[in-house]
Formats: sequence, C-alpha cells, structure tokens
Amino acid sequence: MNESKEVELLRQLQEEVASMRKSQKEYFLTKSQVAFNRSRSQERKVDAILARYQKEFSGNQALYTCTEFVKGILPPGFKVFIDGSQWCILLGENIMEGLAGFGSSPFQAMQAFLTELRDNQDKIKKMQMALEKERQIKFEMDLQNGKEAAR
Repeated sequence: MNESKEVELLRQLQEEVASMRKSQKEYFLTKSQVAFNRSRSQERKVDAILARYQKEFSGNQALYTCTEFVKGILPPGFKVFIDGSQWCILLGENIMEGLAGFGSSPFQAMQAFLTELRDNQDKIKKMQMALEKERQIKFEMDLQNGKEAAR
C-alpha cells in the first residue's frame, strides 16, 4: 500500500467533507435551490472519493486508518461503531430515532449515511425541531432557576 497516496486521498476527503458540510449548513439556513444543488454536488464528490478509497485501499491497516480518520472528521454528536457485521455512522441517540448509514467499511457506512441524509430531509427537520425545543426548555429552566436564586 502506498501510504502517502492514502494520506493524500484522506486529506482530499477531509477538505471535501468540510466543503460539503458548509454547503449543507447553507442549504439548511436558506433553503435555496442554489445551495441545495451545491450541497448535492459536494455529496457526489465525497461519494467518489469514498468509492476510490474503498477500491484502492482494502485490508486491516486501511480499515483502521479509515475508521480513525472518519471519527476525526465527524462533528460532535456522530458515532462510528460496528453493529453486528456492519459499520454504522449514527447521528442521534439511537438508530431508530436518529439517522444512520451502514456498510462493510466506515467509508461505505459514510456513503450510506450521506444517502440517508439526502433522502430524509423531513426526518432531519423533525430532529432539528426537537433539538430546538430541548434547547428552549433548558433555556427556560435556566431562566427560572436564575429568578429563584435571585429571590
């Protein structure tokens, strides 16, 4: 295995994932068609890099490198783990309530997760609304606790 080639591909993936996340955030904020198309384009680039990595680098060392890399690039709240014989990338508390992608490698799981992300916009909106409601409740409780402490 050519380690420098693998590292370069992983760096490229990291850059594209960061760009993809930026595009996705822009879309969630603006809901514009331009932002949506940019986000989809970035997802396709990430998918292509993932497929290339899977094709070029297979084996235990590549799998370990890949797993650690994927864990390192995901924002807080994501989990990477093995569920049965499949890798899972999960956003949320559990597989039933969150969004999950499964695959025979962490990269295949990421590809599946990106597909789930793209295909489940309604579920994402519900997750965002639940999170916002949770934050509002915490804010109100903190406010109430502050008022009681001031008395």
